[in-house]
Amino acid sequence: MEQITEQEICFLEQWNTPKSLLETLFHDFDNLGYFSKDKFGEIRVYQYPLYSDESLISFSATAKLHNLSKKEEFQLRKNVGDIYCPGARKFGKTLIVEKLDLVNDMLTHDFTKTAFSSVDLIHIREVLDDVKAAFQNHPICKLWERRITGAPDYKFQLKNGYKLNSVNFNIGSKNPGRQWYGKHVEKLLIEEFSLESEEVAKKRKDALSELGAVFRVSGMCNYTTFSPAGKMVTAPENRKHVINLPQFVNPFWDEKEKKDRLEHYGGEDSIGYRVFVKGEVVEDSITAIDMARVRKLCYLEKQEIKRFEITKERYPFFRNTLVVERPSNAERIFISTDAGLKTMEIVVHSEIEDKYYYIFNIVLYNLTVPEKEQILDFLIIKLQANVIGFDCGDGEGRAIYDHFAEKYPMDNLVYYSGAKKIEVGFELDENKNIVIEKGEPVYRREYMSEFSVQRLETLFYAGRIKIPEDYKFDSQFSVIMVKLSGTRKIYKCVSESGDHLFNAYKVFSTA
Repeated sequence: MEQITEQEICFLEQWNTPKSLLETLFHDFDNLGYFSKDKFGEIRVYQYPLYSDESLISFSATAKLHNLSKKEEFQLRKNVGDIYCPGARKFGKTLIVEKLDLVNDMLTHDFTKTAFSSVDLIHIREVLDDVKAAFQNHPICKLWERRITGAPDYKFQLKNGYKLNSVNFNIGSKNPGRQWYGKHVEKLLIEEFSLESEEVAKKRKDALSELGAVFRVSGMCNYTTFSPAGKMVTAPENRKHVINLPQFVNPFWDEKEKKDRLEHYGGEDSIGYRVFVKGEVVEDSITAIDMARVRKLCYLEKQEIKRFEITKERYPFFRNTLVVERPSNAERIFISTDAGLKTMEIVVHSEIEDKYYYIFNIVLYNLTVPEKEQILDFLIIKLQANVIGFDCGDGEGRAIYDHFAEKYPMDNLVYYSGAKKIEVGFELDENKNIVIEKGEPVYRREYMSEFSVQRLETLFYAGRIKIPEDYKFDSQFSVIMVKLSGTRKIYKCVSESGDHLFNAYKVFSTA
């Protein structure tokens, strides 16, 4: 038998060392299909704990040496490979924890069944399209390719027996998590794990191999302690596998970036800054909306929201872009807006038999106030709108409201300001009788910011709002946090897609 050479030993050492393999194969981690003999990639020092060292260890040899069972052998692999990485934005958690580690695993482990899962096809594509490019175009990686299919259901079959499938949570569907059926995986990667629902988590638990699975999990910190993500991170057996990093470990973080983030989120103590920049889990908050009930009672299966986007470049053509009409059976049409400095979110609901059907979502980007007013004028006339709501929490919103107050009766307009109190009923005494002072009933008053969310809960849980499949809606309403501040409830949407849709719905709920 020919002896192995020093050169071959050196090659095997480099091949089975994740950092060496990845930096040698890929000089550009955003383009895994390319190979350079002269250029090398760079995994940053703070990213070293994020990749798995499974390929460095022979677990079968270790188990044989110590007379371990198959279950104990697999537990050794989990000890090395498991990671739960909730954190801030922009430090490479998806890149290292999932994308690069997945390629490394596929090249160095034979006959492994793996699943990559996420909240929707967009997030799945962000990772698996690059992995697919590596195994179809990279001159070395493509030697492993046997059969690969892409979106919407990714399937990888490699010559070394490695199998990888995608699993879409399909949160907004009537049967979320159904793609877990029939899976028995030994390795599991979850992207945006904070958005995994209880129903999906239950189905995922039944899709593991009989020995269990290595977990490679990453996402934002916009979850609560009692959510599936929270239970994963706080479980005592997982604590040693949790890595949490802030955005400012990124070498490109500087004072300008910090200033931009502070302006965007409203200060260092804001929930958004704490979650997306500091990478904190806001443990003193709970989710405000029971999305499992909302999905069951309100979602319309196999229907999608009709969505439009108008930028300043497309503004001259908005009349041709906004193909909208009033449903023939609509009793009333509600137009509700959230006005921001650069973005205006518009939602349109059609009232039919005491139910409100969400029919249009329109987003305006970088338009002037007169341009926004002109588009709203067009929508009001085209849809014969009955009620128009405005977020008047800032000067722009109030200016737009004032413009329409000169044109339409006040009964058709809604003035929303979260800091304003409105009358929502009467004060009652111990006997449930209306309190009378100076011959007048005493009204019960609440802040609009609190009343609007409570009103939304009432409408949702009664099934009176009907919602087509819409990832943006689900992603924002799944992570509405509520915390007590004195006697007040403070609601904050901590979604990566922003909070404009949530704010527009608060305006709608007060109509």
